[in-house]
Amino acid sequence: MGIKEVISKIKSYVISFFRQSKATKEDNNPNSDEKIYNINEIDKANFADEIYNYKNTVDKEAYLKADRDIHIGDKIIYENDKKILKYLGNIPTYPEFFIGRDNEVEAIHQRLTTNQNILLLVNGRGGIGKTTLASKYYYTYQKHYQHLVWVFSGMSIVDALLSLALPLGLKFPVKANNDERLSMLLQTMAELNRPCLLIIDNANKLLDIQKYHGELLKCSNFHILLTTRINKELSNTTIYEVKPLEPKAALQLFIKHYKAHDSNEDALFFSIYETVNRNTLVVELLAKNLTNFNDELETEYTLNDLLRDISDNLLQLSKSEKVGTFYQSKETGILRMETPENIITAMYDLGKLDDTEKRLLSIFAVLPAESIPYQTLKGLLSQKRLNKFLLGLFEKGWLDYDTNNLAFRMSPVVQEVVKTKENDLRQNCQELIDKIQAELEQDKLHIENYKYSTVFVKYAISIVSCFKTADYDLCLLAERIGIFYTETGDLNNALLFYKSSQSILKQLLKAYPNDEDYKNGLAISYEKLGDTNASLGNLNKALDFFQRRSQLGKELYESYPNNVSFKNGLAISYSKLGDTNASLGNLNKALDFFQIETTLFEELYESYPNNVSFKNGLAISYAKLAQHYQASNNNQKAYDYFKNAEKLWEELVVQAPQYVQFQKYLEIVRDVLS
Repeated sequence: MGIKEVISKIKSYVISFFRQSKATKEDNNPNSDEKIYNINEIDKANFADEIYNYKNTVDKEAYLKADRDIHIGDKIIYENDKKILKYLGNIPTYPEFFIGRDNEVEAIHQRLTTNQNILLLVNGRGGIGKTTLASKYYYTYQKHYQHLVWVFSGMSIVDALLSLALPLGLKFPVKANNDERLSMLLQTMAELNRPCLLIIDNANKLLDIQKYHGELLKCSNFHILLTTRINKELSNTTIYEVKPLEPKAALQLFIKHYKAHDSNEDALFFSIYETVNRNTLVVELLAKNLTNFNDELETEYTLNDLLRDISDNLLQLSKSEKVGTFYQSKETGILRMETPENIITAMYDLGKLDDTEKRLLSIFAVLPAESIPYQTLKGLLSQKRLNKFLLGLFEKGWLDYDTNNLAFRMSPVVQEVVKTKENDLRQNCQELIDKIQAELEQDKLHIENYKYSTVFVKYAISIVSCFKTADYDLCLLAERIGIFYTETGDLNNALLFYKSSQSILKQLLKAYPNDEDYKNGLAISYEKLGDTNASLGNLNKALDFFQRRSQLGKELYESYPNNVSFKNGLAISYSKLGDTNASLGNLNKALDFFQIETTLFEELYESYPNNVSFKNGLAISYAKLAQHYQASNNNQKAYDYFKNAEKLWEELVVQAPQYVQFQKYLEIVRDVLS
């Protein structure tokens, strides 16, 4: 076996031996190995293949009731010897109350089935009932379709669709960008047995739809339905406008939620309904607030009282310019024409929400506006009596609750109101951010947890996109999203989030130039950007990032010479510079960097001979020097350095037998020496 093959094999087994974390005083404890290295027991070389072979399953407790007689998870269709679930993507909220739109469900089915290869835009204002209508269609006609796909377009259509790769058993080339991945995904979808249904909820970006609608139409075996606020027609698309409920149907819906309604106030209701632009979401909020303010025995708070208070709140909001100068009427009890968002904003304060309820609403505001299972929420939040608070918010109208699938959802319209109203939005989300950070720790990215990790990544992306102010916790979250994409073979997305992390750190370091944690974090971000560019074949870009990483590493080490973590990081930076220069053919430069790396690791090893990470780092640096001298035909030096590496790995096999990689390295080196 040649020396290059040896090094290549060694590299293929190495998994983040020198993973670095935020520098703390604890990092200076050289005997606390866990704070300096972290070795996965799953070989990185096999990781990508294994995760894509993992079969996505759905919790057996999540099933369909009532007129939905197919149990999710039970329905598996075999196509081309592959198991493909009938239900792919998310499970939409089942509409418990569906009033006045049955004919529209039939009309949508008629349009989808009588036209060949059509993309239907279900269009309407926010809060009008687009998602509810699409969900009703999904459940009504599920038996008609071989496969049903529901995805939520939070960031983009392509991101939503690419979440289907795992359940479809699709593996992408590591260097493929999102458009290339989407093309492969749609090709796989196009091969599924017809007919299939694809619903993309909340697709509100015109450029996004324009870019991908042509690609979507290639799936001629799919009926495709997008819920959107956009009303622009495109080729081979049809717009189905979701119009407001007729007043009598709206009153029926209102009474469903507010059973104490007095028929003498029907005229007042109709007047309010017109004033709020016939918005379905506002009707439900009005009804649920009235139910919450009253009890079964007494109706002390009337619809007229609610109308008066909304008017007063609108006026106060206008004066404070919290929402904008949208309300000028001074006549108590009389509303002029208002947007649903303004009405909901005025109602937010009327609900008398306590701190816990506001915190929970803040959390839902930053998560995707899709159904989130209660068990998932329970795992993310430590709130006592969480179920009681969530059900309380549902009863007040601020959350949707799917009683069949035990899941909660917040409307995108309500999300925007909460983001506007809550001054403590970021603080309210701290526990959620901490929990998701913990769930995305690198040692949790393994096969058994992969299904759940994808969910946390989706939540993390939603959170990062919500906040614009530089924040170290958000920086770490972006970094861990990048690590997830690195480990699962999506290097272009990894690059995107490493850049996001780097951008935040630059802002923080500009504001606090003497903060060593921010400087160390920026150094690590440069290293990750360098590693990713190197894997993508962008060696010159990688070299630039590694040089920046090394410069910051030198500054940190010179300022804090006793910080073991900084010294270790500096040694790694020289290793990266050596590797990249060697790949670019700059062999003399590479040798210089490998020698400096070796010197630093020898010093670390001499000071802390029992530290597994330092000992392994030194062994690898000896192997790299051996490679260089082998290439220079200096076989004696190459032999000596390989013997040094062999000795260290022999010790490590005994010292840390749980890490099987050391035995593999040892076998490779012995093979060369023999």
